[in-house]
Amino acid sequence: QHIQETFSKPMDIARIKQTVNRREDVTYYAQCCRELREAARKTVSCAICGQRNTKRSVQAKIFGLEYIECARCRHIYIDLLPSWQEYFEMENKVSKRMNRNLYENKSVNMYRVENIAGPKVEYVLRQYPDCENGLWVDVGCGTGEVLVCARQKGFDVLGVDTNESSRAFAQKEYDIRVVPPDRLDDQVLEKAAVVSVFNVLEHMAEPGQFLEQMVHLTPAQTVFVIEVPHYHSLSSEAQKTYPDYVNRHLIPCSHFQLFTEPSLKFLLNQKGLEITHQWWFGQDVYEMIQLMSLSDEKFRLSPLCELLMRNLNELQGVVDQKRQSDSLFVLAQKMNQ
Repeated sequence: QHIQETFSKPMDIARIKQTVNRREDVTYYAQCCRELREAARKTVSCAICGQRNTKRSVQAKIFGLEYIECARCRHIYIDLLPSWQEYFEMENKVSKRMNRNLYENKSVNMYRVENIAGPKVEYVLRQYPDCENGLWVDVGCGTGEVLVCARQKGFDVLGVDTNESSRAFAQKEYDIRVVPPDRLDDQVLEKAAVVSVFNVLEHMAEPGQFLEQMVHLTPAQTVFVIEVPHYHSLSSEAQKTYPDYVNRHLIPCSHFQLFTEPSLKFLLNQKGLEITHQWWFGQDVYEMIQLMSLSDEKFRLSPLCELLMRNLNELQGVVDQKRQSDSLFVLAQKMNQ
């Protein structure tokens, strides 16, 4: 089936990152990765297709941990990990830190609502106007930005999140109901017009099992909105070139896996979903500039750096057109719709 593609989403990325101290982050994440390396590790299979990749095709090495490519579905993942319990305890710690720095900050959060979440909700409505005024369920909703926008557009909204402080923030700041996953009622999903899963699947040991349940419980017309990190991107190449300064994306203590177009398609098709629309955008050029600035003081203070920053959105537009952005953002519906 033909996928309708859209390209680029301009924004003031520096505004969103104003609370981020990258040097501090990097020190912290390097330590987390050291702990992961020192734990007793075992070989894990690909979380998308179950393949046990005994012939390892190493793609990247960040803070001493190697990402390999799955020979079957082309997924990218770390194949040597401690027990899931140990890994997810570490990942949880990292995610709480990220939330505190990036999301649970009111002034930055309002900007995120208008400039990141808003366009995503509008995009869904443009492609699927019929789902308007239905129920929007956002799984892994964090501080609820997407739901704020969905509610403004007339949707009934419900959030699902494991992080207690994010749930409290959404409730207090926006009066949005957010439940922990074990409190998500099957009957609610039976009424969902939209189910969104933004940057969540990459954190799951069994994303297929989760999707299967969602697909099984939702109506035939439900629109699935899915965003995951994209490995074949400028961000990945920049981070592999400057591996000592990574604080997002190819970050082993938070993302043990990254998707490729084939691996995302494999997962969705396997669970009876078909991609109908795809929107290419990312923060690759900003990422590259940040990495170069940290590794080279001369560059950081140069007119060259300033010039690149001034043309950030236009340069990112070229990356998006080439489909090398660091986000895979798709709309999908059940097959045979």
